[in-house]
Amino acid sequence: MPLRRAALVLLLALGACSSQRREPEKDPNDPGKVDLNLLKRNSRNLQDYIGAMLLAGSTNPGDWAESKKQFDLVSPFFVFQEDPTLIRQFKAGSETARRELGRRGMLLQAVVTLSSGYNREKWEAARKTLMDAGEPGQVLLCTTLLGMLLNVQNIQIFPQIRFALAESGAFALETTTGLGKELAAQTPADAAVFNMDDLVQVLMVVISFGDAGRGALDEFSRSPKSNVRRCVARSIGESKDGSALSVLLRLQADPEWTVRMSATQSMGQMGSVRSVAGPALVERLGKEKDGLVFRATLRAIGDLLYADAVPDLIKVLELPSRETLEAAMGALYIITGEKHLSRDKWYEWYRTRYPDWKKKNAKS
Repeated sequence: MPLRRAALVLLLALGACSSQRREPEKDPNDPGKVDLNLLKRNSRNLQDYIGAMLLAGSTNPGDWAESKKQFDLVSPFFVFQEDPTLIRQFKAGSETARRELGRRGMLLQAVVTLSSGYNREKWEAARKTLMDAGEPGQVLLCTTLLGMLLNVQNIQIFPQIRFALAESGAFALETTTGLGKELAAQTPADAAVFNMDDLVQVLMVVISFGDAGRGALDEFSRSPKSNVRRCVARSIGESKDGSALSVLLRLQADPEWTVRMSATQSMGQMGSVRSVAGPALVERLGKEKDGLVFRATLRAIGDLLYADAVPDLIKVLELPSRETLEAAMGALYIITGEKHLSRDKWYEWYRTRYPDWKKKNAKS
């Protein structure tokens, strides 16, 4: 199996059906797989194993004998399929095998560092070690970080994981995009309820690559599956990245109401580009025919704190729907800080106090 394809298989094993969080199985016949969960369950053996590898890579011949002893103690534990052969060759005096075991030890130590909790300096050193090792190291780096991103237990460090991937260059983008395509293929076309968390997180990594990832993001946003387009919309909102607003604006007019709903909700999170997102939401009020999406648009205007929309929200109060009235009043409350429980009270406020509020708001 090609190395990059094996990396994607590993990621899917780590993250597939993440709502169930199944324990992946190790496949000893696939040298591309490194099962992080299995390694964690054998952490003591792993540390001893890495220690033996590092001793094999030492320049001190005295360490080599100790390395051979440690390999005997941890046997039959191994990580890569070729390791037993390399260990036998090392014991037989092969200098090439000794150096290769030492190199693998450094790579595995870097993987352990990344998967053992966030520390900026240690992570950067581990990332550099893996990047400098060429494609094998980059495969381990990307599969480790993306595997961690598919594990909800790491949610507190998801931003740091995404940043580390974005700093890791074209190979990381290629691997991330490939994983995204695999996850998109597994996504149900139009099921109302499905687990979108993994694909959203992966798409947020694509977004974090900026212009380099824009082509891939655009491709995902044009997926024939409405649920994939929903994931794109949500990922842009959660990233709050204004550079991806053009994609969100297009999804706001998607034929599927579920996609428009997700896009509209995400628009409410785009405070960094309020001057563009706000008018787009107001314009959408005159076009949206679905009641749920229309009310979501009202809420998004409020969440965005788009003050220029106050006159338009006042106009919406004229509509007969009670749900729409409450959504409009909720948006007005969030924007103005005024709390009135009837349209007549809002009309009075707008007629008598809005001009002063607008002047005061313009100065602040």
